[in-house]
Amino acid sequence: MSWAQVAEWIGDRWEWINDYGTAVGAVAGVVAAIVAMLALVSAASDSKARSQPRVTAEFRPAAESDVTMDLVITNMGSTPARDVEVTFDPPLDVPEDDSQLVAPFIVRRYSKPIPVLNPQQNLTNIWWAGEPGPGNELVNREPTPDDVTVIVSYRGVGRKRLTEQFPLTFETVSLTTYSVSSTSLHGRLKTIDQSLTKLEKAVATIATRSAKESRQVDMTRSPESPPVSGRRRWRWLDGISSNSGQDRH
Repeated sequence: MSWAQVAEWIGDRWEWINDYGTAVGAVAGVVAAIVAMLALVSAASDSKARSQPRVTAEFRPAAESDVTMDLVITNMGSTPARDVEVTFDPPLDVPEDDSQLVAPFIVRRYSKPIPVLNPQQNLTNIWWAGEPGPGNELVNREPTPDDVTVIVSYRGVGRKRLTEQFPLTFETVSLTTYSVSSTSLHGRLKTIDQSLTKLEKAVATIATRSAKESRQVDMTRSPESPPVSGRRRWRWLDGISSNSGQDRH
């Protein structure tokens, strides 16, 4: 292509731009306005989503027990959750004789909506409590299932009601593995407990031995002991008593 042809091609395009440039500019302005509006809507939506409460349900190992698991309902969001409703699938079936159980407290707590659950607030209840069962394995003494779906419904920012489901399983917690150092708090408490157990056994052994030795001494002692003569602790009082008797005569 020669330079003349290139110049002719540029001239044709320039003429087209002059004829339709105003319309193209108007379209570009409309497109830019639409993009800006979409960006504002997206930013507002993101801001609203970030300001919404976020209520979650989970199983956690109990802080002070190795054989207990807690159900924890937490508001992980930045604003309060209101009218919080918590239900279970399958529903909790508590027996009539529930005097030795803690599951009824779960039923009572979530039998009606919770007015407000503040950010980072936790609602904790014992869900699984282990006790020795067949084969030296732990079994749950509570009438709560190992697998359950927790359904949480609440109101946040705006009128829309938020609902989420959390399928929970006991094995998520029960299969946890961990190590304990002898220098940690748990390790030191275990060492103290072992030392106290040894001390208790040693004291019991000493007490048993002392009782045996005491019985042997009693068996070898003569049945009759010689009479003990009565004497005054301060002998100089004897003289005073005798003199007093003489004065009276």
